[in-house]
Amino acid sequence: MKVLKYSISLFFICLILLLFYNYSPIKTDVIYTKEITAPNYTSNTKLTEISKLKLINKSHELLTILFGSDFNISDYIPDVNFYTISNKDNLADISFIKKDNSSLRYVVSFNIKTSCPYYIDCYNFKDTNYENIQELSSDELKSSALDYFDKIPINNKIYFKFSNSYIGDNYTAYFKDDSSKTSLSITLNKFNGKFISYYLNYNLTYP
Repeated sequence: MKVLKYSISLFFICLILLLFYNYSPIKTDVIYTKEITAPNYTSNTKLTEISKLKLINKSHELLTILFGSDFNISDYIPDVNFYTISNKDNLADISFIKKDNSSLRYVVSFNIKTSCPYYIDCYNFKDTNYENIQELSSDELKSSALDYFDKIPINNKIYFKFSNSYIGDNYTAYFKDDSSKTSLSITLNKFNGKFISYYLNYNLTYP
């Protein structure tokens, strides 16, 4: 009888966890080993190296989705750094540095607690004089931003509301969900619609 009660309880716990995953606005694809936590993610060398490889592979996959053939990992040297901000968020920066020009790079940042990419930056633009180049229309830029938005691994995108702003040569699209807990921005070059950066703000309450 005790075994039956235990089995039923375990079933309902699993069901609740499954429902939580499906309705969470953030994909929880865990790319870190469970042992990589605040006290030991830099002290356990073996586990740290395992996580670094996972981070590089995951970042490679994400950058390939976003940039296609423009990003060729064989042209870059990957580098991973762990750090903490606000005494709360354990983060990892994965940089892909151009072999023949260290000033050109892609950067992907992950939050260790959520296993989510929260920041992506592209430092691979050549200096261009846009004086005689006409900027793309608002509709064209929105279409480009939505295309990148579709490629970002965030759940429940149907609930996100759209807005935008212009600053200098940049066009930034903002996406915010109904709960006001999750928002993200995607910044593009307003003359060609190319990706510059992405930032995710997810207001988690940590225990």
